[in-house]
Amino acid sequence: MPVTKRIGDAVQAGTICLYGNIKFRAEKVGDDTTLSQIIELVRDASSSKAPIARLADRVAGIFVPAVMFIALIVFCIWIFVGAEFSFALGVAICSVASAEMKFGTVDLMLLVRNHPDYERNKTFLSDKDKDGQKKLAAMKKEGDDLQAEGRKLAEQFRNPMLSDKAKAPLEKQLMEIQQSLMKIEQNYRAEALRIRQELQEDEGRLLKATTDDLRKRIAKFATDNGYDMIFDKNAAPYSRESLEVTDALLKDMGVEPGKAKGRDESK
Repeated sequence: MPVTKRIGDAVQAGTICLYGNIKFRAEKVGDDTTLSQIIELVRDASSSKAPIARLADRVAGIFVPAVMFIALIVFCIWIFVGAEFSFALGVAICSVASAEMKFGTVDLMLLVRNHPDYERNKTFLSDKDKDGQKKLAAMKKEGDDLQAEGRKLAEQFRNPMLSDKAKAPLEKQLMEIQQSLMKIEQNYRAEALRIRQELQEDEGRLLKATTDDLRKRIAKFATDNGYDMIFDKNAAPYSRESLEVTDALLKDMGVEPGKAKGRDESK
């Protein structure tokens, strides 16, 4: 929603001036900006491993052998008490089923940035935004021209040599210009809001189409390579590096992993 700003108010990066002009002073630039600080925090968090992650690696290293050993004990116990071989084997298999599942993780955002449709979608959104800005610029120019015309009529209206009869039509024209300016301003704000909402909707629709296609690619990769589950690494931040399958999926999309766009940002 549009927010009225006055002299001295702070504005954030990316603020859109819906009407008129704005002059501002940048108080934070470069590494001092909020975005730079967020990126730095994300990099620090990604490059360091939490104590619980190291613990998880150690536990994972002995988990499968331990489960297999327990399954063997279960099998021997049931054979010892006289159970049938098939029953004892079934119980042992159930005890290790979860340990035999194959898991993987992917950097979904990195896959999105390297998807075949990513650059085309980015260009489409950029062009649409430019078209919208051109339309808003034309509406603003119409308002500016009308304001200039109003100022000329106001100067004539203030002429002390004019009679009241001569001022009457000027006053009427000034009222009409004022009403037209109010209508242009309303239309400008409505159009700016419509353009922004439409861009957001298009961006969401294109992103959904891309992620849906990636899910199909990941599902096919999992089937072809025997994976039971593949998680987004952001949902499993403490997973082992050996579970990472992002590079393999990049190759399936025809992208060389070392040249993948956004690789540095995702580290």
